Amino acid sequence: MKKVICAIDVGYGHTKHACVGPDQKPHFGSFPSFSPSLTPGQAVRNYRVREAIIDGARYAVGPESALLLPVSFDRIRTANFSQAPEYRALMLGALSYLGQPVIDELVVGLPLNTIGQFRSRLIAEWTGSHTVPAFDGGDGQREVLVKNVRVLPQPMGSALAH
Repeated sequence: MKKVICAIDVGYGHTKHACVGPDQKPHFGSFPSFSPSLTPGQAVRNYRVREAIIDGARYAVGPESALLLPVSFDRIRTANFSQAPEYRALMLGALSYLGQPVIDELVVGLPLNTIGQFRSRLIAEWTGSHTVPAFDGGDGQREVLVKNVRVLPQPMGSALAH
């Protein structure tokens, strides 16, 4: 069986995801790095978003997440962004868009100025089983098993892409 190798880069502007699944065909995508929290009962069916649940709170992630932003909204641009619930929601959304129930290798990017501080935390947090929004964007959730995580400096991903 072929390995499933995927990558996620949660940037301040966009969340990018790529994967080579068992079919060995590459799949790519991205969506704005907005993850507005949802109020109780707030419906998202009419938007191209997926609902990620972090510690009981609901977040909308996906191509139309900006349409669900409150009037007054500011992006998180702090050094510890990778530890914020909004980052976790973006990661779960990206895992959902990848559509793979088992990922053998997940590569995650971090800024140069935070990789030393947060690399081991990300490896520990994202290795294992995760409950993600349904792959088809419908109601419900799915489990994704990530067997191994590598964290690379974001500029390394750019260099490898060219």
